Order: sequence, then C-alpha cells, then structure tokens
Amino acid sequence: MTRLDSVEKENAFLRYEYTVLEKELKIAELEAQCKKLRILFRKKFPDRSISMSYEAEERKMEIKRRDGNKSDLMMKDEVQSRKLRYDLLMEQIGNVRAEKH
Repeated sequence: MTRLDSVEKENAFLRYEYTVLEKELKIAELEAQCKKLRILFRKKFPDRSISMSYEAEERKMEIKRRDGNKSDLMMKDEVQSRKLRYDLLMEQIGNVRAEKH
C-alpha cells in the first residue's frame, strides 16, 4: 500500500510539473510570436505615428525582460531546457503508467 501511495504522489507531482512547464513553454512561444508580429507590423506600416504606441509597448516588454535578467539567448536556452524537462516528465509518466499495469 505504501508503494502505491508513493507512486500516486509522484504521479500527481509529475502532472503538476508538466502543467507548469507546458504553461511556461506556451508563454515563451507567445512572446516570440509577438516579437515577430511587431517586426512585420513595422515593415507594413513604417509611419512613425502608427508604430509609436507599439514601440512603447515593446520597450515595456524589454524592460520587463531585462528586469528578469534574461537575454534572448537565455530565453532560447530556457525554452529548450523546458522542452527537455517536458520530454523527460512525459517519459516518467509513461513509466509510472506502465508500472501500474
């Protein structure tokens, strides 16, 4: 019975960790998409008056990013690291499921 409780606790933890990593990965992907869209917008509408508010938004995002002490390279490395952790957790969940059966 103790082994079952232990496996269930580990399974619950892995599910929680999976959810957290999935959300963090989604956020990183959305930030990358926003950056690409801003670049496309600037190319499409080069008029400074139109893009001024978007540049202000971008500066705010850059300040937030700097406050977190994360460069673009670090963000990419972090996304890759989270993807690897995600893959590892999925493998562990599969192993736990296989042990139950």
